This record gives sequence, structure tokens and C-alpha cells, in this order.
Amino acid sequence: KAVLEAGGSSLGQVVKATVFLKDMNEAVTVEVDLNVLAERAPKIPENFLDSKYVFLANTHPALQQQMLSSLASAKLVVAVTSDGHATSARLIEDALGFGAAARRCAMEHVYISARDRDGRPVPGPTLPFVVRFDR
Repeated sequence: KAVLEAGGSSLGQVVKATVFLKDMNEAVTVEVDLNVLAERAPKIPENFLDSKYVFLANTHPALQQQMLSSLASAKLVVAVTSDGHATSARLIEDALGFGAAARRCAMEHVYISARDRDGRPVPGPTLPFVVRFDR
């Protein structure tokens, strides 16, 4: 309200507002609109792309995935030795250019390796996984 008034406007001039909060303890319901996201996902503002927590409810799963893919993240597959050490990390998707950092992070991690039928650890690739970044 204060921002609108400072700009010479008012709430009466607002058609639709989307509120993004960094602190979920301050969440306030401004308005409830049904089927708002029925056609397309809203663009997440630049300063919220590194959000640590994202709350997506009552939204079609395809739209949730579309919104999540625009956040600072990278999807990887890591080749793991039988003792759990990474030998390589292959980047599958890179949102906002965090791929190199995600690969470095993945290479420093020790994984639980796959097991053969007899329960012995074997080398192999991980399933694809997503690394998300926050400040």
C-alpha cells in the first residue's frame, strides 16, 4: 500500500497482485483467487530466484515444475565408484548458470554406491538429481 501511494496510486487501481515473501513467518493472505494459474505460471521476480523455500499449493503439477525450473538450480548425474567417490558429474540442466558450481559440489560429495545381487558395492551412475542454491 505504501509503495502504491508513494507512486501516486492506490489499492483501488490494482487489478491483481502477487506477493513473494522471504520469511514464511510473515506470510499474510492478501486475496484468494481461484484458477489464477490455470493457463500459465507467473514469472518469479529476479530477486526471489534464489529463494530457499518455495510454497506451491493448489497448482497443477506441470505449472509447479515450470516454476521450480526457473529457480537457481542444476540437474546432474554423477558417476560413483564402488566406495562412493564421484569420478565425474554430467550436467543435464542448468538454470541461471549454476551448473559449474553444482558440478564442483557434486564432485566433493561421497555417495552410497549401488549394490549387486550379493550386496557388494558396485560403481555406476546416480539417478538424475537436482541441486538448488540459496544465499
